[in-house]
Amino acid sequence: MTVRLDLKTPDGVSQNIERIAALFPHCVTETMDGKQIDFDLLRRRAAEPRELPAEPYILYPARLTPRKRQDLLLRAYALSGVTLPLVLLGGVSGADGEKYEAEMKVLAAELGIAGRVRFLGFEQNPYPWIKHAALVAMSSDSEGLPTVLIESLILGTPVVS
Repeated sequence: MTVRLDLKTPDGVSQNIERIAALFPHCVTETMDGKQIDFDLLRRRAAEPRELPAEPYILYPARLTPRKRQDLLLRAYALSGVTLPLVLLGGVSGADGEKYEAEMKVLAAELGIAGRVRFLGFEQNPYPWIKHAALVAMSSDSEGLPTVLIESLILGTPVVS
C-alpha cells in the first residue's frame, strides 16, 4: 500500500498523521502512558470558545520546569529578532516551580523581551490556544513522546523544536 505524504502545509501534515494513524494505529495513536489521541475530540476541544489574542503569537504549552528549558527558549527568542509575542502556557508545581517561574521572568527582563513574553499559567483546555497559534515551540532537553507536538500538527499548527 502506498501512502502519499504532503509536507508542504500544516494541513497536509495533519492529513499525513491521520493517514499514518489509519495504517499503524498502534504506533501513532498510543502515547507512552497508554492514553489514546482522539483526533475528533482534539478538534472539538480546539473549537471551544476562548478569549484569545487578536494578533498572531508563538505558543509554548508546557509546565514551567528546568527540564523543559524555558531558559533556552527565552534566549533563542531574544536572539531571533521575531516580533510575534511569545505566550508561555503552563503551570508550576510547588515552591520550586514558583521560584523557576520568577527566574524566567527575570531572565526575560534581562534579555529585553519581557514586554513581548506572556506567562499565562495553567490552562485547562490549551487546544484553542494551540490551534490559533502562529506556531508552537518546544525546547525541552528530552521528551518521551512529544504529545503536544503531535497534537499541534493534528490541529494544523506548525512546530519548531
